[in-house]
Amino acid sequence: MAIRSKEDAYLSLVPLMRKYGAEGTAREFFELINEHFHNEEAAVYDKIHAEMWDILPRQFELLVADACQEIDSMRPTTLIDIGCGTGLAFELFRSTSLGRSIDQVHLLDTSSSMLSAARDRGTKWAGVRLIFFKGEVSELEHTASFDVALACSVLHHIPDLPGFFGEVDRILKPGSLFFHFQDQNDDADSRVLTRRKLEVPRPARNIIRSALAGTIALDVAQRSYRVLKQVFREGRGDEDYIARTNKALLTRGVIKRAMAAQDLWRVTDIHVGDELGISLRQMRCMLPHYELLSARTYQFFGQPDQLTPRQKREEETLINDHDMNGSLLAAVWRKKS
Repeated sequence: MAIRSKEDAYLSLVPLMRKYGAEGTAREFFELINEHFHNEEAAVYDKIHAEMWDILPRQFELLVADACQEIDSMRPTTLIDIGCGTGLAFELFRSTSLGRSIDQVHLLDTSSSMLSAARDRGTKWAGVRLIFFKGEVSELEHTASFDVALACSVLHHIPDLPGFFGEVDRILKPGSLFFHFQDQNDDADSRVLTRRKLEVPRPARNIIRSALAGTIALDVAQRSYRVLKQVFREGRGDEDYIARTNKALLTRGVIKRAMAAQDLWRVTDIHVGDELGISLRQMRCMLPHYELLSARTYQFFGQPDQLTPRQKREEETLINDHDMNGSLLAAVWRKKS
């Protein structure tokens, strides 16, 4: 199935709307869920996604190095971090050879709480002018123009990817670079991917297998495991961010019954699940004015804290060999002149 069309993406939400008594359009449902979910998630984002801070620095370093082999002495100065969240993506990019030349950054997100977290993190980015924007790329002024665009853990959240790529193209200069990271890799061989994922050690393996037996997507099962681990470690109980999201949605009347965590993620991560993900083959058609400079995959066995020393060594070998059967995808594209 791969990347859903905008129409199919919204249509997939209708059963959930019926299940939880939501009214209005599927687009309104999607936008309201995302607004409240990400506002509540912002306070704990870095904790429940701690593995991203472990695995992404290496991916940024490798993909920037790949790009530098294909470009001639490019020194970008302007960058937009789309769906900036807590500021993770630019934090990592600014440590790379290309990132050190950036002197102006636009941090864009639809969540005010995420932007607030990014603003706090940005206080340590000396020498960089920061501009914060609450909204979507389509809402940027027509005069906006950038050398680099980042989208880290973003593409799988966007219902209308062709429309999104068209807006990215509008704000990027000829010769500019578009990096994206941390999206489910739809082009991976599912047999290889499943075999490797089921090699993770106990107890995570049992949680994932039982979830798969209940037809929950592997990535959703892993995310459930991370949240459960966070709840038990911090003793948050019913006060975790999922509960707070439901409280906000119920108070506003978006839903009539509290949503299960897996169903919330089926809304927010709209291109994640069985036979879903981000496909480079499809992206080539959606980005006709772009050249794919490099693509890499990673996370071949599971979360870093679940792996044995042998699996960690094998993971690094597969990354270095450009194996394309990792569960997560990263790529860099250049806009043609």
